[in-house]
Amino acid sequence: MTASTQRFRQRDLTRLLKAAAAAGLVVVRVEVDQTGKVALYTDPGSNEPSATELDKWLASRARAS
Repeated sequence: MTASTQRFRQRDLTRLLKAAAAAGLVVVRVEVDQTGKVALYTDPGSNEPSATELDKWLASRARAS
């Protein structure tokens, strides 16, 4: 029996989840298969863009037309 190469590491999942959170996505499920393929499932309602700090700052300083 030969040793298989590990294709997926916990740090890979950690990076993936941090990136999804930074993008404003809500992760509902993660699947990893034997080949190392990762599938990330998100909440469909979380794809709406949220206001960034810059957007909030610009809106607070907008002039009335």
